[in-house]
Amino acid sequence: MPKYCWFPVTVPGVPAAWRVLSRRFGSLPLEKTLLSATEYAKKGYPVSPVTGFYWQKAFEVYQTN
Repeated sequence: MPKYCWFPVTVPGVPAAWRVLSRRFGSLPLEKTLLSATEYAKKGYPVSPVTGFYWQKAFEVYQTN
């Protein structure tokens, strides 16, 4: 598994699992359940200064690799 890329942070099949779990146990459609997450992905989300600091440091590490 590569140390620096997106592969280490993804799990194959997770979106399909969300769909199955939503259909089996959920009372709302998956689209509605994920609406807030979709909006945050599109428009952004405010983060604390500490989180921003560490994300910037991680960005610098990944940018050089």
